[in-house]
Amino acid sequence: MTTFCDFRRQSFGDDIQRQRFGMAKRTQKPRVAQVKSDAEEENGKLKILQMEMLERMAKLEEESKKMRKMEEQMAQNSSDQPEQMVTLQEEIDKLETERRQKVELNACPNAQKNYWDNSFCTHELKIIDCLTVHRESKRPGDRSVYAKHPILLNNDSPANGIFYFEITVIKKRDRCLFFGFATKQQRFISGPLTSKNDESYAYSSNGKFWVNSMSGNARPYDETDVVGCGVNLATRQIFFTKNGKRMDPGDLYISPTTSSLNCYFPFVSLLNCDDKIEANFGDEFKFNLTNL
Repeated sequence: MTTFCDFRRQSFGDDIQRQRFGMAKRTQKPRVAQVKSDAEEENGKLKILQMEMLERMAKLEEESKKMRKMEEQMAQNSSDQPEQMVTLQEEIDKLETERRQKVELNACPNAQKNYWDNSFCTHELKIIDCLTVHRESKRPGDRSVYAKHPILLNNDSPANGIFYFEITVIKKRDRCLFFGFATKQQRFISGPLTSKNDESYAYSSNGKFWVNSMSGNARPYDETDVVGCGVNLATRQIFFTKNGKRMDPGDLYISPTTSSLNCYFPFVSLLNCDDKIEANFGDEFKFNLTNL
């Protein structure tokens, strides 16, 4: 039989259980909320870290692009350097050439628009005052010298479009001498007769016009004679003169296959010891160019 006291004890025990359960439920809710809050905070931190990582990756990509661009620029500069060096060397050579020409002109008391070139002169010939050539060697064979400048470059405004020069024969022995236009090649200076090589046009003192290896008849010339050679820059026709009168070499033209007249230089070839000539590249000529 359950007594009143037993009932009270059971009821009291139930109250205690209910209180404990209620307290447990009340304490459980704040913990769940705290865990949820902590999780949200961690998620927020992760998102921030992800954004920072993305920003860093973007910066690294930008730096990588800059590095690739710098490498490409360095490679380009490296490939351009030889060409730039060549251009610089060409400028230096040009300045040095101009300097040497000024020195040569200053050393020539009779300097004209053109003069004989020491660098294209047989060592057995002596150049005097830039215009006079004297052969000193007794060895047989022709010895040649070329002018410094080619046909077109030594005439700022040639009269009537004509390039022309003259030589005065100061001394000549029995064998002939030659003068005219030829290409400036080292092998012509000594060896085979200059005027008989290809790409040359000459007038010899024994009275012949030479076109490469072909010859035609003309009037001979000797000591004290003034002979000249010219070319019409428009038609490329070549003419010769003697003592102020034009000689008729026939239809004599510089080859049309030659693209530029700049490769032709005035030259003279002396065959005998003590031969001597003087050139005139621009002062008053014996031949009047207006008569052409």
